[in-house]
Amino acid sequence: MQTAPFDLPIHVRCASRNVVKIRSPKDAFDFLLSCPTQEGPLYESALEACFSALANKAHHADAYRGLLTFARAHGLLADGNGARSASRNLRVTLRTPAMPQPSQFRGH
Repeated sequence: MQTAPFDLPIHVRCASRNVVKIRSPKDAFDFLLSCPTQEGPLYESALEACFSALANKAHHADAYRGLLTFARAHGLLADGNGARSASRNLRVTLRTPAMPQPSQFRGH
């Protein structure tokens, strides 16, 4: 069964450490079936979304998000996913008693 490709491929790292481009719900479905981690709600949700997308193109976005979420949660995303795979950059500042508190900057 041939399906339309995703707008952007998802780069995942397989058990053999090779990077594979997942370009369609069919590729995603095949990847999930060959994945060593085949349990849990993220796996089941991703597999179901990909299966649904094989029959109905309207579910492509669900399949994409499902695989992306599963791969991210299990550390399978490889370089090449661009901004979609980047974790949020958080700035953490340690405050000491000598540092001004945020309320001092707001004119309080």
